[in-house]
Amino acid sequence: MSDCLVYEASVLFAVITGTSATLLSLLLWSVFRRTPIGTLVFALLVVMSLFTVQNGLVLLVGCDVPLVRLLKSGVNTSVLVLVSLLFLTLHDFGGES
Repeated sequence: MSDCLVYEASVLFAVITGTSATLLSLLLWSVFRRTPIGTLVFALLVVMSLFTVQNGLVLLVGCDVPLVRLLKSGVNTSVLVLVSLLFLTLHDFGGES
């Protein structure tokens, strides 16, 4: 029983921190909207929103629901795309040394 309580508390903490990080990235995106970094921040905003929704679903319905597993797979794929975009953008900004 205490394992379940710790698990639910950690998921609740993830939802709270994910929501605040999503709001902060939305504010940052409004500043850098028309730059290449703004595109990355927008992608980060989408990934954080999906992650927060996934954690909320885990808190409400549990881990064994296929929708939660599908959303988790989508979030992991989004993270891969975001990291790839980050590397490409940093490579473009790096230029020739």
